Amino acid sequence: MTDRAPIRWLHHWPPDGPAAIRIGRAGDQIIAEWIGVATLRAEVHGSASELVVESGSVSPRVKEKLREQAAALVRHLRGGITLHASSVAFEGVAIAFLGDSYAGKSTLAAQLCADPRFALLSDDAAAIRHGDAGVEILPTERDHWLRPDVARAMGLDPGDEPKIPKEPLRSARGGARLRAVIALAFDDAAPVPTLRPVRGAEAFSLLSLSTFRFAFDVPDVLRQELDGLAQIVEQARFYELRRPRDLARMDASPRAVALLLEDLSREGRAP
Repeated sequence: MTDRAPIRWLHHWPPDGPAAIRIGRAGDQIIAEWIGVATLRAEVHGSASELVVESGSVSPRVKEKLREQAAALVRHLRGGITLHASSVAFEGVAIAFLGDSYAGKSTLAAQLCADPRFALLSDDAAAIRHGDAGVEILPTERDHWLRPDVARAMGLDPGDEPKIPKEPLRSARGGARLRAVIALAFDDAAPVPTLRPVRGAEAFSLLSLSTFRFAFDVPDVLRQELDGLAQIVEQARFYELRRPRDLARMDASPRAVALLLEDLSREGRAP
């Protein structure tokens, strides 16, 4: 991949302030740049790609995350969908947790996976597969990555690391049918965790905002994405989970989610 045509930048994140990640187009290549860290170049439909990490002190954890994000972006070019989500499986049923950074996605997944009935599918990047059996989430990650305060609340020593890995009791070995998507929100006025059903355009918006997106000017890729998101909205139930931020009260959230998953699993077994 030697094409070095001028880059036309199409998108950057965060939208306000200095960019940390930007995506652009150079001829027949799409470019993602984690500024000062790494650059990904890929052919428009993902037939070839190259991730180059800048020399310097890039930790193994950062390299792993870069590879995960690069794979998600290339998957988008190939017509696939990856959600910025933690997800777990229970008796063949999958549930995905959406939310901003530090919304508690990894925390909730780790709490559920402390129960051997649950298995980790993803900590940060949930790969979606559309098939004859419906929409599934495929396993992509082996560890939860927790903030220091959450790690301490779970009895772990985080040391000086910004995030530490926690191995689940079980990691999923195969895909699981996506039955529910939960958007996480903190609400210190909420006395207990509350699940609110989300439907229609609000559900679609939640998914779209949580999608790893690489092609911003390739119409056929964007059409496939819209079709795939629509199938998820049609086949999964959507909720918003509002709960207090207080870590001393965090055990109530996984209980509420576990009850929902048990109900969904029973529905799936019903004749």
